[in-house]
Amino acid sequence: MNLPKVKKDIQQWMKQERDADSRFTTMFDYYALPNDFPGFSDACKLNNPYEKITCIENAFIDNIKDHRFIPYLQLHEFEALLYSDLDILFLEYENRKNEIEILKNEFAQLPYNNNPELVNDKKQTSPSHRIISKIPEYQKVSSVSILLDLISIDVLRKKCKHFGEWLTKLELLNHN
Repeated sequence: MNLPKVKKDIQQWMKQERDADSRFTTMFDYYALPNDFPGFSDACKLNNPYEKITCIENAFIDNIKDHRFIPYLQLHEFEALLYSDLDILFLEYENRKNEIEILKNEFAQLPYNNNPELVNDKKQTSPSHRIISKIPEYQKVSSVSILLDLISIDVLRKKCKHFGEWLTKLELLNHN
């Protein structure tokens, strides 16, 4: 990700739409964010993953300098959301029942209290790498969006705290 280009694009969209009621948001993976991203170095000093994300999002808001901007960083990567309902993989990968059961069992054994947003230890154990190790035909870009469309938004909100908070922020805009 090229931060100057991202910032330029966001600011350009904001200039094109000057309506005070308009809002702009992002969805970037925390995983592999460049270390020059606003707030990144401060976030690295924190232990709590949610505090890290909040630190970066707040610094990103300060960097963009527009009250209409509501950034969102996915902790740790987009595929983490799939861990809110791994059974959904059965629909797309019927021939991988055993592998999906292994994924589910591995997830249940992780020390994350069944929190999909925390599934990430290092590159090899990131959510996408875990899935690809069991389902090699899984396509990182195309599969995740198809599969997430099949998971109930209520399930995602319940199991993915930060994602749910972002959705609530966006929904509350309609009520203000």
